[in-house]
Amino acid sequence: MAITSIGRRSTSHWASLITVLSCFQLILRLDAGLPAPWRFVAPQPQGNDLLAAWSPAPDKLYAGGHGGVIMYWDGAKWTVQATPTQKTIFAIHGLSQNAVWAVGGDPYTDNITNRCLILRYDGTSWKEMQVPQFSGYTYPFNAVHAVATNDVWASQDYGTALAHYDGTKWDWVYPPLSVEGSFKAITSAGPNHLFVAGTHGQILHRDNGTWKLEQKRESGSMSFNIITKLWAYDANNVFAAGNWTQFYRRNSDGSWAQLPINASEPFGISFCALWGRSPTEVYLLNENSIFYYDGANPAVRKEFRTSIRRQWLNGAGAGDRLYGVGPGGVAHEYKLDGPGSGALSALTVGGNLDLRLLYPGITGCGSNGLVVYGFTYDDPAWWPLWHVANGVARRFPSLPPGAARGTHVKAVTAASLTDVIVAWENFQDWGRGVHQWDGTQWRAMSGAEGTVAFWRSPSGRLHAAAPYRVLYWKDPDGWQTLYTVPGDQTETQITALWGRADNDVFAGTANGKILRYNGSTWSYETTPGTGVIVGLAGTASDTYAVGEDGLAWRRSGTAWQKLSGVVANAGEHFTAIAVGSDGVYAAQRTPSQYTGGGLGRLWRFSGSTASLVVQGLSQPLEGLARTSAGYLVGFASSDFLITDAPQTAAPVLQRVDLTSSDWQPIGDTGVAVRAAVSDGSRSVMSVQRVPEPVPFGPKPAPYAEHWILLEDRFYAGTAIPPMYLRAQYDPTKLASDLTGKQLDLFRYTDSDATEISAIHDSAGRTLSTISPVDFSIWTVGAMVPPPALRVARVAPQRITLSWPVNAAGYVLESAPSISPGTAWVAAPESVQTVGGEFVVTLDASTVQRFFRLRK
Repeated sequence: MAITSIGRRSTSHWASLITVLSCFQLILRLDAGLPAPWRFVAPQPQGNDLLAAWSPAPDKLYAGGHGGVIMYWDGAKWTVQATPTQKTIFAIHGLSQNAVWAVGGDPYTDNITNRCLILRYDGTSWKEMQVPQFSGYTYPFNAVHAVATNDVWASQDYGTALAHYDGTKWDWVYPPLSVEGSFKAITSAGPNHLFVAGTHGQILHRDNGTWKLEQKRESGSMSFNIITKLWAYDANNVFAAGNWTQFYRRNSDGSWAQLPINASEPFGISFCALWGRSPTEVYLLNENSIFYYDGANPAVRKEFRTSIRRQWLNGAGAGDRLYGVGPGGVAHEYKLDGPGSGALSALTVGGNLDLRLLYPGITGCGSNGLVVYGFTYDDPAWWPLWHVANGVARRFPSLPPGAARGTHVKAVTAASLTDVIVAWENFQDWGRGVHQWDGTQWRAMSGAEGTVAFWRSPSGRLHAAAPYRVLYWKDPDGWQTLYTVPGDQTETQITALWGRADNDVFAGTANGKILRYNGSTWSYETTPGTGVIVGLAGTASDTYAVGEDGLAWRRSGTAWQKLSGVVANAGEHFTAIAVGSDGVYAAQRTPSQYTGGGLGRLWRFSGSTASLVVQGLSQPLEGLARTSAGYLVGFASSDFLITDAPQTAAPVLQRVDLTSSDWQPIGDTGVAVRAAVSDGSRSVMSVQRVPEPVPFGPKPAPYAEHWILLEDRFYAGTAIPPMYLRAQYDPTKLASDLTGKQLDLFRYTDSDATEISAIHDSAGRTLSTISPVDFSIWTVGAMVPPPALRVARVAPQRITLSWPVNAAGYVLESAPSISPGTAWVAAPESVQTVGGEFVVTLDASTVQRFFRLRK
């Protein structure tokens, strides 16, 4: 049930099914954006949800959403446009690229005078406009429509007043009709016909300045019929769509008729976009489908449920292009090649960090890497321990002995990929342990089972905290107990651990207590509350604690005080804390049960003050960590990664034309691709050239030529089919041991590298695959010599052919002769695995045959 009010609401307005009109007080805070130096690593080019779309012409799209983000697509590339706001963009419309309006607001703030947003773009920059007030109150806007530069209309979720801009200022307009609820959509057919629609199935028509109520299908405090989209070809051909399969067309007498839809859903189809090229070519979007109406027959559905990432929340069209935008920065183009038909292209790159983790956490590992961990179910698609670098996730090659896929990795500390320490619990057999990964295998560190937090001191000493004790590791003796919670204090469970030195250690608890160790004794310090502490961190002079329900404290002397600037609101939980280069940063989430909630914030603590740095993140950060280079990385498990690190080698995002058979260079990355099949799409791919060696990959040697090729990825596949790949390498970046050797391409998948046969052009310094390949991480290495076939007689008329199983990718072929032109085919005999060998058994009494291995 959706609740419309002047205060908190239980769900988001664009997905409303039922509306209840009621009022109660809102006591919440401000939403905002992602300012420099913070940037998205994944998805690309950005990951906030897109909720608004407008297309002024084919190959032109404006899209806006959480965090005040507004993006512009010019047909080839994205530009994230600077906005002066921290509020959510809910709607965009304009007259040209020099006259665009964006509206929205912050339905979550308790500042009633600052809940509304109106922006105008003049072709150069976005500027905020003075908003209208009603007795000092302001309200978020949900729709905007420009008829002329001095005739712009906007609607809001609270009541039946409309906002109007006359070229000078915005003011309220009250249609003199018996209307109720609120309005959700606006369109026009020329300067004299304005149409407005919303709850209760209401559709209003402003006909040459006179307001008319042309449709109202409900009355009262509840509304099931919510019209969310309008589109007009002319005054006699106006269409409306809504939340429960409503699809109306205006008749010439001003009445409205329901049009048939050749599809159904158990709870109705909620349309998120409506647009057409003529009255006989109209398109509707819902979360995963495009519907085509020809003016006479039921609208036909074309479903993309299994071929898009996430879903669509809004859309727009112009010329022969239809666009859909949605969560995680999703954007697609549907290029029409005839009424109702076309090719779908992904315009963004994401889904590569959908790790399927519950209760995730992160820790820095190296200069730009992370170890990501959490709880997983016992399912092949789930894995509780990952290494992430350059926006690519790779599973650890194995889990600690006793752990399984259905394991909760509860704490990790990583000095490097050869020194990773994990604490885990296996809920299948209730096993648990602490183990160290040395780069090749796991070593047990028994004695600290139940650990929930690690901390390494500057001296290198490893500390661990379990619910009722603090320990440290001492070679070769093992874990030593540093503190034990008294037996009569069972409610005092340790939840956080941090320190400056071995003689300056802090532990936080689930009941708001903080203990400090001075090198010889532990003592409780005075705290201002009893909330759950989730993290501790500090600088040389300041120490901070954060926790649930907005708990944010600073240590002053031996006592703790509430941090100025942070309001402790229920449900506004802090999730992580880490030390940055200019202060201590803490991640926070707002409660998702309220409209405008469920978003993420990032605070900066410095001295006695707290300031909001990043606001309005569509996914609240579940982890925050510092890398060895001193930069911060924030992570959420559903493909969401941000950092404040400078970008030295930015990925190149470029469209790939699958209608062309030519090689298509991808920027200056040295990579070119060529289509293997033609399907009419032109999706965007990302290529980044990086020098870092790939973790866990023992082969080939870690040379400094790596290419990361990414595309939009979803559970059922990818946006781009396999393509031919050509990589141009820099010989100065190859190790000297490759001199004079035949080179080949290697593709990394999980924890191994597979050699992919390629044609080597030594003069052009390129390697080109001889067959289409999937995108992944690629590198150059020495060609692995083919294995030798071993022949053994096992009976008078039977022999075996064998070769090593580690020579993967080779096929046994046979031919009747070795004369030029003889066709070689795959040998029909079955291949068995015996020990470390592939073995084929042959009948030696048959006609003469020749055999070879070919990759």
